[in-house]
Amino acid sequence: MDHQAEVLLKIPAFAQRAGLANVTVWKLVAAQRVASVKIGRSRRIPASELDRLIADGLTPAITGEALGDV
Repeated sequence: MDHQAEVLLKIPAFAQRAGLANVTVWKLVAAQRVASVKIGRSRRIPASELDRLIADGLTPAITGEALGDV
């Protein structure tokens, strides 16, 4: 059996890649809309969850900063 290691992201890294605030990602985890694992005191999210969220229709908010308005 071939086991490939899944990349696990910390909440801030996942939030940055998704274009979301950390608190939003925590809410998604709490609502069990995003799979996560707890390793010691740290919560990690598989990188593949971002692809799944996008496929399910999650679109990051476009902020003024992203548009260059800030």
